[in-house]
Amino acid sequence: MKAKAGEQVMAERYDFFGHVENAIATGEKGRLEGCYAAAISLKAKDPDLSNKILFRLLEGGYQDVNRELFERYLNGDSLPVDHAKALSHLVAWAESGSAPGMFLLGEAYEHCGESRRDGVKLVEHDIEEAKKWYRRSAELDYSLSAKKLADLLLDGRRARDCTQKELEDIEKYYIKAGEYFTLGNIYCSDKHSPDCTPEELLKAKQWYAVGRKTGMGSFQCQECTEILRKWDEPEYVPPRDNSITATEVIVAPIALWLWGAIGTALLGVVMAINAVTIPLLIGGAIVYGLYKLFKSSR
Repeated sequence: MKAKAGEQVMAERYDFFGHVENAIATGEKGRLEGCYAAAISLKAKDPDLSNKILFRLLEGGYQDVNRELFERYLNGDSLPVDHAKALSHLVAWAESGSAPGMFLLGEAYEHCGESRRDGVKLVEHDIEEAKKWYRRSAELDYSLSAKKLADLLLDGRRARDCTQKELEDIEKYYIKAGEYFTLGNIYCSDKHSPDCTPEELLKAKQWYAVGRKTGMGSFQCQECTEILRKWDEPEYVPPRDNSITATEVIVAPIALWLWGAIGTALLGVVMAINAVTIPLLIGGAIVYGLYKLFKSSR
């Protein structure tokens, strides 16, 4: 019985590796993703097989597995803890073009890994490297990186303390992050409004007004609406959309045709009724008139 069970396990492993080899040979993204997902799902049941599949996928050029290998080496999850290998997989993941990977690498350089890795120091503190990776990630529209980069570029200052070039960069990345409330704050926040110049106050209100339009219920909208209300700015009323949609263009002629057809049909019914009713009424009137005439002559 044990021998048969062992043979079954070997058959299952062979089958898994058969799928992996086929996926690598074809290079089809969907099949590679399926093998990657299977490797992750196997971790609890068969960690050895799970890791072998991950390493084979990596050898075959599927770089996304660097994310999982980074986590496993970092946390000692089915693989021995090895911070050097964890870092190498994190760097490979970032260099493969992954925006989340770039974000995590930037975070490691900013905080030496300490902010989210319980004191694990993956790299030396290097703000310029952090900015570099945040910037690369932000250019791929990764909003978390855009905010991190803008925060580092601002470095606790206000807009008045930045050069024009610095301010252009800061605004660019806060906009990418959708941080309109923060953008308003760097010009003139509720906290330091008494010392704001009229120009700074106007600029802040402009950014808060943009944030107020970002969507009812969102954090940006709520915060921007609240501060504008404190400053007695008029409430924002979304404009009515009077544009004609493609559906309306198609439906309107059909609806008019249907109403015309129904109206014509009803008119036909009325005309048919009149064709019978009017002669009867005329005939009845003639008979009644003759009856009255005959009665009066007697």
